[in-house]
Amino acid sequence: MNVGQRLATHAVLLRFLSAPVLLAVVGCTRSEPTAAIRSNVNPPGPTLSVVTSITVLADLVKNVGGERVEVKSLVPSGADPNTFQPPHRDVLVVSDADIVFFNGLGLDRTLRNVVINAARPDLPLVMLSDGLPTLDSGFSSDPFAPPGPTRGNPYLWLDPRNAVVYVERIRDTLGAIDPSGAATY
Repeated sequence: MNVGQRLATHAVLLRFLSAPVLLAVVGCTRSEPTAAIRSNVNPPGPTLSVVTSITVLADLVKNVGGERVEVKSLVPSGADPNTFQPPHRDVLVVSDADIVFFNGLGLDRTLRNVVINAARPDLPLVMLSDGLPTLDSGFSSDPFAPPGPTRGNPYLWLDPRNAVVYVERIRDTLGAIDPSGAATY
């Protein structure tokens, strides 16, 4: 290998090895929000305790509610909502909540007993998929219905139009429960 080939090899190695360092430096830098973004920060107010069935809904609620909500997903990240069995302590989490958001269409059916055992008739339960068009999938639109063949693809939020409806329903529900924060949501 001549000097030119060695230099070219070293240059490639240097670029290859410096890329992770550069990414780490860029990823660890913190940028300050602009004045426009800072002016839209949620004002302080009461914090609502919100429970969701799955993490996707928790993300939507957190993005809508910001600092005015404390969100807990019953199904943890990475778990399959179709087979997840919630621990008994989640009954307490649900019973202490101000509101619970479910997807519906059978995706939340394994959480049925947690909600039933929470025994709070005044606890608002919102099914975000209610009334939205679905594709035939073999799931029920009622998360509390016994398993069996029915209709409705439960992953409605994957269609951006449905995701907008989910966010609007979350916004409207949070605003109804927390009128002082309605303008924030």
